[in-house]
Amino acid sequence: MSHIFGVDSVESFQEWSRLQELNVVAADTKKLVEQDKFIRLFTNEVEKYSTPNWEQKSKIKRISFIKKSKNISLKEFHDHWSNYHSQLVINRPWWKHCNRYVQNYIQYDAYPPGKSPLGLIIY
Repeated sequence: MSHIFGVDSVESFQEWSRLQELNVVAADTKKLVEQDKFIRLFTNEVEKYSTPNWEQKSKIKRISFIKKSKNISLKEFHDHWSNYHSQLVINRPWWKHCNRYVQNYIQYDAYPPGKSPLGLIIY
């Protein structure tokens, strides 16, 4: 299960998360979720492809979480993933079955200094 909230900036999220009315949602979430396994990822969404005049029609979304190889720098990874891999995906014949392809990059500055999601090491 996942839920996604979109805001314009880390500051917007911080302001939103301080709203008192979120306490009701937080209390209910604690009833449903193992708190030690609850993970928040702050990402920047980059749309790589969408069908013309795209609007949310699909009922299924595939989400893949990946961790880069230790053998490549973060800069090299982002460059390859964004520029080469996305084109590799989009140019496959099976793409006609999908209506949108989005890459999400972790926004490391959204975390306290020295911290990152999922225990990732920032290279």
